Amino acid sequence: MAGAAPSNAEGFLTVAVHTAAFIFTRDPVSVPRARRRVRTRVVSWGIRLDQDSQLALDTITAELVTNAVRHSQHPLLTVGLYADPARGRALVEVYDGSSTMPRARTAAPDEEAGRGMLLIGKPATSHGAEWTARGKRVWAELAIPTQSVTRRQILSTSRRAVRAALRALPRPGKPPDTRVCTREFLASHHRLGRPPSRPKGDAPMTSVTTTDGVLGHRGLKTGVTWSTPGAAHARAAQITAAHRARREEITRNPHLDEEWARAAVRAPTLLAAVQALIGPDVAVQNTFLVVKWPHRTFEIPWHQDGIDARVELDPDRAVSAWLAVSDATVDNGCLHAVPGSQRFGYLPYSSEAEAGAERGRADEATGFTADTTTALPLPAGSALLMDSRLLHRSGTNTTCGARVGLNIRYVAPGAIRRRDPQSPSPAPVSGTGW
Repeated sequence: MAGAAPSNAEGFLTVAVHTAAFIFTRDPVSVPRARRRVRTRVVSWGIRLDQDSQLALDTITAELVTNAVRHSQHPLLTVGLYADPARGRALVEVYDGSSTMPRARTAAPDEEAGRGMLLIGKPATSHGAEWTARGKRVWAELAIPTQSVTRRQILSTSRRAVRAALRALPRPGKPPDTRVCTREFLASHHRLGRPPSRPKGDAPMTSVTTTDGVLGHRGLKTGVTWSTPGAAHARAAQITAAHRARREEITRNPHLDEEWARAAVRAPTLLAAVQALIGPDVAVQNTFLVVKWPHRTFEIPWHQDGIDARVELDPDRAVSAWLAVSDATVDNGCLHAVPGSQRFGYLPYSSEAEAGAERGRADEATGFTADTTTALPLPAGSALLMDSRLLHRSGTNTTCGARVGLNIRYVAPGAIRRRDPQSPSPAPVSGTGW
């Protein structure tokens, strides 16, 4: 039948496309760790590899990571993994901080190095390398056994995801292109992974990128102040007193109706730091006041501020700020981040588990594993600036005092790619471009 979805004789449809990203330190121990993480993730996706494809995946991962460990000067490296089991292909790529391109050569019999590209070239169906803004990307594609999912499995997924997946399949009679690239994989993955649909004409989703973004290779900046410590502590005491009776944890958009929050988002030193990143015309897209009460379980999962079910922001025209109203320590639930993770681009997300439902279910980033995280304690009156794609989380307050923080999403004109119509409009705080 014309236009029907491709299927096989057993009545199977092939739809799943998978992607993951991992951060490792530039250390020889990262080679077996990366090989193990990649293999485990492929298995978790339900992809069955035969002996040849398993050996090819292990060899390619090990050699790509070894190359980065040997030649990069950057302390971290990023491994990307993409699998399209319906078309029988997978891709492994490594981003590192070296501009020296790998080359295939014949090593002398007594040399311990120099055979990496030759070893990659044997199992890979194609491979290559390209310069990036701060180093290079080296990749290799390999063939994997074609996999299928049953119609029952497909019917258990959302209809929108199925329709998007079927549109992504090759048309009958047209062979798929075997030259695959990162953006193709991620585009397919984002179509399948993100719950809300995108209206026509919106800007495309950011995928794994070779640029660091407005805040440089770490994707964050500390040392910014918004208040004096004494004034911030006094404000924290007032907030905890006002919220203690109901033990409120999250207040949305206090900058719209609370004078202290209106002043905080316009604090001169904070605003100047934001303007240096995204320009003189700045507005507040939204704010969240978060109070973590003592010994009350409150875990905020890994997430990215620039995307959720309500909004998607252009990372070149947006920046997040986290203001410490009280001291934020490791014990009372300070932020933890994955420096450099903005290079993943926006990841798929899903709602966290039902636990802690009275405060609502946060959108949790998926499809990545963080080997290297950094705790970011802040004294009261200071602020942390973050790339809107930076992965971060915070834990439960295990101390005897409340932890109070204000999260702000700043935007420049044109930053909002998608917005829930019921959300408040951006509130300008500087400039004339609004």
